[in-house]
Amino acid sequence: MFTCPRNELPYNPDDPVSIEAHGRRLEGRTVIDIARELDYRQILESQDGGKGKVGNLVEAWFRLAPNSRPESDFPCGVEIKVAPLKPHKTSTYTSKERMVVGVIPFNDIVREEWETAHARQKLERILVVTYKHDFTNAGQAGFLISFLWSPPAIDTPQLRTDWTRTRDTVRMGHAHLLSESIGRYLGPSTKGTGTRNNPAADLVQQPFSPILAKRRAFALKARYIVVQVRKRLAPEQFVRLADPRTRIETIESSILSKLHSYTGMSVQALCDQLEIPVLGTDKSLAARLLNAALGIEEGKSIEELETAGVQVKTVHARKPDSKSRGKYLQPFEAMSFPAIEFEDLLDEEWGPNVGILDELQRLLVIPTFSDNRKTPQADRILGPAFFWSPTANQEHIIEEDWTELIDQVQNGAAAEFQVYNPDRTPRMRKTSKRIIPWVENHLPGERDGRILHLRPHTGDADDKVPVPGGQITRQSFWLNRSFVRELLVASFSDQPDQSGLTLQ
Repeated sequence: MFTCPRNELPYNPDDPVSIEAHGRRLEGRTVIDIARELDYRQILESQDGGKGKVGNLVEAWFRLAPNSRPESDFPCGVEIKVAPLKPHKTSTYTSKERMVVGVIPFNDIVREEWETAHARQKLERILVVTYKHDFTNAGQAGFLISFLWSPPAIDTPQLRTDWTRTRDTVRMGHAHLLSESIGRYLGPSTKGTGTRNNPAADLVQQPFSPILAKRRAFALKARYIVVQVRKRLAPEQFVRLADPRTRIETIESSILSKLHSYTGMSVQALCDQLEIPVLGTDKSLAARLLNAALGIEEGKSIEELETAGVQVKTVHARKPDSKSRGKYLQPFEAMSFPAIEFEDLLDEEWGPNVGILDELQRLLVIPTFSDNRKTPQADRILGPAFFWSPTANQEHIIEEDWTELIDQVQNGAAAEFQVYNPDRTPRMRKTSKRIIPWVENHLPGERDGRILHLRPHTGDADDKVPVPGGQITRQSFWLNRSFVRELLVASFSDQPDQSGLTLQ
């Protein structure tokens, strides 16, 4: 188990507190710094601090022999998990990936109960070692905080619910229908070695059905991990809405009930009532309205929603009583997500750590309606808010759209090129500030994908990033307008009477 005699270890492997203290000695130091101290050639010779190598380095720090151990890393039951984090402009850090707990053995889980489940045992005592991922110089990645973690009592009921939903789905012979969205904190993430060219490599048999299912592992959601870190770095940022024993479904229902009471009001009228300003085309309107409606100070995070990975979004659409046939509830624009890093994107294989899956984990959508896209935000009418997570079928479509986009980027389709007029003079276009060259690329457009597409995320035409074959204006993933409309239509179908907002 160890690379040196136990009496030479710089900590007591039988004492969780001693193990945590040794982990905390990493804090504030870089990957290369630790590699030099340990003379760790795997990193020193490549200057590479990829997650796998950092994980091996942390094991070396604890003098653990390299080995894929099914049991815990230490005799006292503690297991090490390394968590790479990325800086985030609004929430300190965001997790680069989920935290895998263990493979889901379909034939075994159907006979388990939560109290004695293998997954629960794996969750009981984890040493979380976090480090700041450095995009430009992996070796300079800095270790952040290390801490012992066990499921908080307030989270255990939801973890149990998440686990039970997965087990019951397998019991029904539906392991092939499992999806990340089945769990709020703990999800059945895909797990395997297959590639886009050989997805069948990750298909396994399941009990109670002849249909092959994707190999899966239980994993703590990325946003859940981030909240555990943020609560230790800045606990004052969080506010709870309800008693810790309250289920997240109950909390979501209460939030919708509150927001639905404002349906049919103008944004200006609601802001006046809540005593908050209307800030033009404020992109944070939905989050500001939510906090104000729930009586929470602006800038504070709602712990239950953050822990469950809920993102608050708004969408501006044509009002449902519009006289324009076929255009009711049509969004005026697609729904955007944060700008992407192409370097990271091209390193990804489809799986649970794909960034867009994390972004789409759970959305709270607060729609506003008007007759045209130029209606000032203050004059738009609030529609019925709703929660959404992708179904298994939607996840499959997202995978297809994502895979096509990644293949096209790798083949050079993202590289921009100058567009010319028939007389061979450069075509130009006018922005709000200046006249700039008209450039295009060969990426699939919004009409080519069923749910997702890539498009610019910036109004600065000079904000370019490198891609295979050239460069492109900074991009992000967007949900297609047609798909967002489907979500709006489904929401209205569930709630036909919306204070005068009726479907024609």
